[in-house]
Amino acid sequence: MATAEGAATPPLSPWRRLRSPSLAARLALVTAAVLAVALGMVSAVRTVALRQRLYASTALQMGVDYSTLAKGLRLSPLAVALDGQGYASFLASPTVGALVADATGSVQGEAPPTSPQYASLFPPVLPRREYLSALAEGRDVSLVAGRGAQRQLVVLAPYLNPFTGAPVAVFELATPVAPLEGTLRQQLEFDLLAGLLALMGAAAAIYVLLGRFLAPLADMARASDEIAAGRLDVALPQPRGDDEVARLSRAFSHMVQRIEVALERERAEQRRVRAFLADASHSLRTPLTVLNGRLDLLLRGESREGEELEAALRALRVEGERMARIVRGLLLLARLDEDEPRDAGDVDLARVLEALRPRLESLAGERRLVLAAPEGLTAWATVEAVETIVTNLVENAVRHTPEDGQVEVRADLVDGRVRLRVLDTGTGIAPGDLPRIFDRFYRGARAGQRRDGGAGLGLSIVQRWAQALGGEVAAANRGERPGAVFTVWLPKGPPPASSDPRPSRAPG
Repeated sequence: MATAEGAATPPLSPWRRLRSPSLAARLALVTAAVLAVALGMVSAVRTVALRQRLYASTALQMGVDYSTLAKGLRLSPLAVALDGQGYASFLASPTVGALVADATGSVQGEAPPTSPQYASLFPPVLPRREYLSALAEGRDVSLVAGRGAQRQLVVLAPYLNPFTGAPVAVFELATPVAPLEGTLRQQLEFDLLAGLLALMGAAAAIYVLLGRFLAPLADMARASDEIAAGRLDVALPQPRGDDEVARLSRAFSHMVQRIEVALERERAEQRRVRAFLADASHSLRTPLTVLNGRLDLLLRGESREGEELEAALRALRVEGERMARIVRGLLLLARLDEDEPRDAGDVDLARVLEALRPRLESLAGERRLVLAAPEGLTAWATVEAVETIVTNLVENAVRHTPEDGQVEVRADLVDGRVRLRVLDTGTGIAPGDLPRIFDRFYRGARAGQRRDGGAGLGLSIVQRWAQALGGEVAAANRGERPGAVFTVWLPKGPPPASSDPRPSRAPG
């Protein structure tokens, strides 16, 4: 961005950089956040699955231990009723407490784990329906009972009469879940730490890679700042590949180049318009001054009779015609600058020259006039264009050729293009005038010495007509012979299609 004075935006402070991170940083943060959510979900699912597996394996192990101890037991309902507490103590281990319930679900004895750490943690007494349900199913049942520090993993193991299969008792084995949850917590902490490290590494790698991938965008941002500051001569490094960023970078570079070219054309056009207006004002000022002076004389009564009145009126008419020629030339140039000729076609040059002969002979006066064009020679042009080109060039030649001189108009075909030449035996072109001879309103160093000098638009009109038709014009002296030669090249057929159908503008 640029300030009101056109200077580039100052660099951001570290605090503002933190508040306005780069696109790569924002994308890396978003990606890291998505990865964090995904890792959190995976960790939660893994923790739940691990808890279920740990609880199941612990319950299975408790069931295996009970089966090993219960193999030598020969229980009866009476033995359970008489020594339930003893059987409970027999089944207790350092981390497992035991409870004995009879076939009716009544508790007959209980014992805590033998480890002093859990000496006060007795097996939970479950509702009678839980014991009866385990007896009815005839297989081990595991569940979690209790709250807080009293939560325990419970295995209900029914004891059936080995001969009759009748239910005798239910042994409840219970172990605290705190050690299991501690194991899970350690695993979760390890997962979180490993995930955090992996996430930080992934975020750093993503940031570096995105910085490389998005480097063309950063270059374009810096170039935009420079363009906003008025510097268009910026060069962007072109990335390799053909992905979206590379194509965008190339398109941006092309756009900057076109903007630079367009602005340069605009500046050149503005300079041309300013010069055009200055020259037009200068060219119109002289006839207007003469008109006003003559009119003042008439109003004061100094030229009211005879030859003085006639001379004043003739001078007014001459200056009026001169202004009319200037205006007509300006209008024609403006039309040629805006539009290309739409009715171009094959024009027979011999016929056009023959039709122009009376007008050209009138312009030539006492000078010898030669018109030469092969029969059937055509050029891709319009009749108006050929007439204007020939008339203006002959008028210019006559203006610089003495009355005993000669003016020639010749047309021929050279290398597939039509060459139209106007040659004279006049004073030629001064070397200093050649570079600017086709500029608008340029009349040359010798023009001011002649009272019959033109407005300086005729040769500009010739050049614009030639360019509009896809041709060109050149001027030169005839070398050892006196005089000048103007050569107009016109296409023999339609010019090839162009991406920009409008003709280029005339210099000046």
